[in-house]
Amino acid sequence: KEGRTFSLLALAMVLITGTATANSFVPLGAASNALLVATVSLLLALFLALACVEDKQLPANEVSQDRSPMHIKVQQASKTLEFWMYTVVFSTAAGSGQVVFTNLSQMAEAIGCSSHSEALLCSFSFCNMLGRLSFGMGCDVLQHRRASRTLLFVASTLLATVGQLLLHAAALQENVVLLFVGVCCVGLQFGGAFPTCVNVCAARYGRATLNGNWTFMDAVGNGTASLVFGSYLGSFAYDRHAGSDHHCYGPNCFALPHLIMAAICACGTIISILLICLHPRHRQIRQSLSSLSASRSIEEPMVSFHLDASTTTGHNSSASVGVSETL
Repeated sequence: KEGRTFSLLALAMVLITGTATANSFVPLGAASNALLVATVSLLLALFLALACVEDKQLPANEVSQDRSPMHIKVQQASKTLEFWMYTVVFSTAAGSGQVVFTNLSQMAEAIGCSSHSEALLCSFSFCNMLGRLSFGMGCDVLQHRRASRTLLFVASTLLATVGQLLLHAAALQENVVLLFVGVCCVGLQFGGAFPTCVNVCAARYGRATLNGNWTFMDAVGNGTASLVFGSYLGSFAYDRHAGSDHHCYGPNCFALPHLIMAAICACGTIISILLICLHPRHRQIRQSLSSLSASRSIEEPMVSFHLDASTTTGHNSSASVGVSETL
């Protein structure tokens, strides 16, 4: 029943965002107003449906529990090679989206289709939402089948490579259709990288330390991707070939950055495959770190108990001395 509810909710979100995205392809007028009214009506219907859904909690015996839960803090995880390999993979997947998202308007202007900038942005956002939904469901499917969720990183980086190659071809041929297809591929993989990274952090390093591990990986990976790929890689060729009006037109504006980004995403795919192959070895390292963290968490209360006991003993001794002096 929960799976059916989630599927209906996902379908409703796809329908709502699809209607809103279609509004960007239609010129202003009666059709645009009709799509706007339909989008608002669907949102209200979704809110009313969610308000009427009864929230039922599962019994305690049906709640899934980890057989060997990990408890690895970010200080410990950051000292392992696996953590930084995942950070690099996430950075490449996020960097592919940052290149497109940050420079989408200039990309459309460079091939002479600046009028499609709004439609391109809406298409990217729509595919971003689809990626988050589909990859999030994929994480659950792989978990139930006991398969490696790193496979989704392989899919994300492969899709990023294909999308960047399509954008490279669109820049060379100045083809609007290839530009739309490439933007959709990149938006899909960009959205899918985030739930995959959250799920991998929870599975590899424990749910109790998810906040620290995920935020650190997101800050380093996504921040590096935004600075290196989104800002520098996406603009160095554009600025070099820009004219006196600071605008660039033609295939030289973004063809090389997309080709470089495709090669980087291909390297991310290779690293993801290596992570799958090295999983047994990395699991042993994580189990050792988790047991070490658990032993430390047990020792700390014992130390505090001894300190409290010694303090109490000291107070009792001083009290007995005072009583004897009084007598």
